[in-house]
Amino acid sequence: MKLKCLILSGLVICGLLTGCLSEPDFEPVADGGVQINLDGSIAHVATRVNAQGFETGDALGLYAVNYENNNQTPGTLLDEGNQADHVKYVFDESNWKWTPVTPVYYKDVNTNVDLYAFYPHAEPASVEVYNFEVKKDQSIIGETKCTKV
Repeated sequence: MKLKCLILSGLVICGLLTGCLSEPDFEPVADGGVQINLDGSIAHVATRVNAQGFETGDALGLYAVNYENNNQTPGTLLDEGNQADHVKYVFDESNWKWTPVTPVYYKDVNTNVDLYAFYPHAEPASVEVYNFEVKKDQSIIGETKCTKV
């Protein structure tokens, strides 16, 4: 019996490791660009709208900022001129997916990018309106919860 449990545990661990090591599925469009897709929800976090998380029709704004100097330096978030500038994404609860009003694409598959999503969607006069601090080392459990918005 212990041998069966040991083998089953080993198979489960191998499956989990394989899932964690796999590359993300990028689906290039006809011209070779890769669309930025957002999916998922907030697990067990109450929002002002729904105790279970986001619901259909919720909207957020997304900025995409490319790295510079051969991917060595994060780009600067600007009001305009980023890879994506305040693109509205709308949540579809039945598919757990955010759909952009206008499709947004990565620059290419080699350029790193920082994504800035703001919820709820608004029409800010400037990105400076969103004052926040992100912890540089988010590998420590709980550090992501310390991000200030």
